[in-house]
Amino acid sequence: SGSTYVELTAAYMKTLAAGTHTLSVYFTGDTATTTFTISKDATKNPTTGANDFVGVAAAAAVMALLGSAVLLRKK
Repeated sequence: SGSTYVELTAAYMKTLAAGTHTLSVYFTGDTATTTFTISKDATKNPTTGANDFVGVAAAAAVMALLGSAVLLRKK
C-alpha cells in the first residue's frame, strides 16, 4: 500500500472564491475528505509620501524658533 499525494496548483487556487472549501478523494471502498479556507488578499495601503511633509514642516518650525531665539538674544 502506497501514499497518495494531492496537490492543488497555484493557478487553480486563484480560481477559488474566499471561504471554506471541501476536497474529497475517492478510493475503492473508501473516501478521504478535508476542508481548507481561502482568505481574501490583505489590502495594502499605497506609499504616497504624504507623511514626509510632517517631518519637513516640524524641522522648519524648529529651525525658525531657534533662529528667532538667536535674533532676540542679540538685541
